[in-house]
Amino acid sequence: MQSIFTDIGKLNLNEPAHSYVLPFAQGTQSTSPSTSAAWISHQGEALFALASPSGSIIIATLPPHDQDVCGSLKLKQSSMMQRLAGWMPTAIRGDQSTSDVAVSLAVHQLEDDTFVFALCQDHKLRMWSFKHQMCLLVTDMLEYMPVGREDVKVSPAHAHKLRLFFSSSIGLCLAVYLAVPKRSQFCVLQLVANENNRYSLDHISTLFSSQETVVDFVLTATDIWAVWLDNDNQTVVKYISFEHNTTSMWNQVFVQPSPEEEVQIGEDQDPREIYLDVLFSPLRFTASAIIKALQIYKRGTERYSDLSWEELKKEVTVAVENELQSSVTEYEFCQEDYRLLQVEFWSKFYACCVQYQDVLSTPLALHVSPSTAMVCVLKKGFVSFLLPCFAVDHLYLSSDEYLSSEEETPIAEDLDVSRDVLQLVQCLRLVNESLPEDLAYEMEKALDDLLSPEKVSEKILDGLLASESRNVIEEIANKLQDIFNPIVAMNTLLRELDLEGQSLRVRISLSQLYGSSVAASLICQAVCQTAMTRTLLCRDLLILLQLYLRIGDNVSTHLACIVGALKRFFFI
Repeated sequence: MQSIFTDIGKLNLNEPAHSYVLPFAQGTQSTSPSTSAAWISHQGEALFALASPSGSIIIATLPPHDQDVCGSLKLKQSSMMQRLAGWMPTAIRGDQSTSDVAVSLAVHQLEDDTFVFALCQDHKLRMWSFKHQMCLLVTDMLEYMPVGREDVKVSPAHAHKLRLFFSSSIGLCLAVYLAVPKRSQFCVLQLVANENNRYSLDHISTLFSSQETVVDFVLTATDIWAVWLDNDNQTVVKYISFEHNTTSMWNQVFVQPSPEEEVQIGEDQDPREIYLDVLFSPLRFTASAIIKALQIYKRGTERYSDLSWEELKKEVTVAVENELQSSVTEYEFCQEDYRLLQVEFWSKFYACCVQYQDVLSTPLALHVSPSTAMVCVLKKGFVSFLLPCFAVDHLYLSSDEYLSSEEETPIAEDLDVSRDVLQLVQCLRLVNESLPEDLAYEMEKALDDLLSPEKVSEKILDGLLASESRNVIEEIANKLQDIFNPIVAMNTLLRELDLEGQSLRVRISLSQLYGSSVAASLICQAVCQTAMTRTLLCRDLLILLQLYLRIGDNVSTHLACIVGALKRFFFI
C-alpha cells in the first residue's frame, strides 16, 4: 500500500500549518524528547505530548489548517512559569527530578478533559489533567511486582511500555509492561473515578512473560497482543486473555516463516526456472525486497517500482543472465559446468533477496482495528494481517508445548474421538519434524509433475526408515497404538480438511465486505496459506497411512480407502 508520507516532499514544512518550533527549546539539544504521544482535540487541533529529559512533559498545539496560532506548555511537578501568551499554568506542588523522565506516554480524552499518562524511569505511573495542568495520580508500579521489587527499584526503567483501552462498558483500562530481566510482566489496571476529582487504579490481573523485552503490545477489551523478536531475530506474536486466564499460558500465533536459505534443485531441473518459481511464488518475497536486491545486484540507480510482477521477473532474469555471461571467459563449457555456474549466480541473487526480505520483515508495532478487531503487525517494509485459524490448521501448526495442553479446539463432540484426533495430530507433527529437506522436496516435485503421491509417500517412508529418523518412526508407531479408533479419527480429520462452498448469499456479503484491492489480496493470500498448510498435512497423513499399512494393522482395507480419499485433496 502507498504510504501516507508519499507526498510529504511536496509540502513546505516551514509553514505554520505544518511545523512549530518550541520557543524554549531553541539552541539546546537536551530537550530532545525521550518518548511522545499525539492526538486530535474535539476542536480539530493537533496536540503533541513530548517527554523532556528534564522530567517535564511539553504539550505543543498546532491549530486547524485555517488558523495560525500555535502554543505550548509544560506539565511538571514544580512551580510552572508562563511560557507563551495565552497560557496560564497552575502551580503544582511537588519536587522535580530527572527520575521523573517518562519512558512511555499515552493519552485519552474524556468528556471535556484530556488525561496524559506517563510511565517514568522511577517505575511510577503519573496521570495529568491537560485541562487543569495538574498531576492527579501517582502510582508506584513496583507494588504490583510479587518479588524482587527492591532489586529493581535501584535501576532506572528504560524499556517499560504503557498502552490504553477504552470502551463505554468497561471504562478506561491500562496495560503496563514492566521490562525486568527474567521477571518481565504485564499489569492490567482499571481507572476508577472517586469523589472530588480523585482517581485510583484497580488491579485486574498480572501476566508474566518469558521473553526479555517486547517490540510492541496492544490492549483490547479482553486480551493483550504482543510481538517479540526471539534469539534468532524471528518475529514472535502471542496473545493472552487477562480476564479468564487460568493457565497463564500465552496463545500461539502462527507467523509466516522466513524464506528458506537454500533452494533445492533436482538434477534434471533448470536452475533458472526453479529460482524464478521460488522468488515469485506467493507468500515468500515482497516486490520491494526483490527490487532492492536487483538494484544492489546491478549496482545501479534504476527504479523498478512501477513494474508489474511479470516485468520485474523479466528484469531479474536479464540481470542474472547478463552477470553470468559476462563472467564466462571460455568459449566452450560442458553442460554440467554451465549448470553449476547458473546455480552459483542465481543463488547469489537469491541470498540477496533473503537478506532484504528479513530486513523488511522487522516488526515495528502492533495495531488492532477498532471497527473490525483485525490485528496487524506493522513491519519495516510492509503490513502483515493476522487472520483467524481453522481448528485443524491450529492443531497441526501448534508446537508440542501447546498441543499437549490442547483441550478446547472443537474437532469432535465425542471426547474419545477428540482424544484420538489429538494423538493423530501429534504423530503428524513428528512426521513433519523428522522429514529431511530432500525427502520433502520429493513430494513437492511429484505434485508439480502430477505424479502419484501414494507411490512417493512409500518412497519417503523407505527413506525415513533407512535414515537417522528410524527411531522417530518407531516412536510414531508406538503412539499410533494408543489411538483407539484410527479410522474414525482420520475420517474426522478429512472432514475438517474439506472446505465446502458457501451459499450465494454469504458470498455476496463477503464480496461487499472485502471489496478493495488490498482486501482481495488479503483473502487470496489467506487461501494460499491455508492450501499450503493443508498440503503439508495431507503429505504427512499419507506417510502415516503408509506406516500403518507397513505395520500390518487389521484395518488395512479401510486405511487403503482413506488413501484414495486423500489423493483427491492433492489434485482438487
